[in-house]
Amino acid sequence: MAELTLSLSESVILPFDVPSYASFLEQDIAKIESRYKDVAVTNGATFEHFRKAVAHFRNATEYFTDNIIPRLDITNPLAVRKINDQLMQLERGFVDPHGLPGRPEFNHIVFAPSSVDKYSSDTFAGLVDLFKTVGNQTEAEQPGTWRQIKQHLSAISFLIGAAADSLREGF
Repeated sequence: MAELTLSLSESVILPFDVPSYASFLEQDIAKIESRYKDVAVTNGATFEHFRKAVAHFRNATEYFTDNIIPRLDITNPLAVRKINDQLMQLERGFVDPHGLPGRPEFNHIVFAPSSVDKYSSDTFAGLVDLFKTVGNQTEAEQPGTWRQIKQHLSAISFLIGAAADSLREGF
């Protein structure tokens, strides 16, 4: 903890590796899609917008690190503040003000505990939990959960896109 505090206090720019975050999201969507794509498509849900949002996030992080950060005048406190504000806003972009489906007390769409499996380390726990729930329901119970899955996929896609947009110039 002391090393983290020292690192943060000595850094002009917050030490946040945004391309690694994009890689992390890409790997996780691939895992989720490989597990649930067939059942999702069968029930009218798609990962297309989710994938596009993650690709947009990847492009935004690359542009940010390749074009904006190198041109930063670190002697200009306002410019440094702007970049640090963008980095903080990026993480806030993953917060759904409505919370996860059925759990409004948890609102981070990427990192939240699973409600179904306390030992699980799944990311996008809200979505994964819905897929696990629908798999254990009767056919009569499933339509409502499928509606929630589609809504949550839409919310996730929107929030990832908004997080990506927070990295653009002129924020």
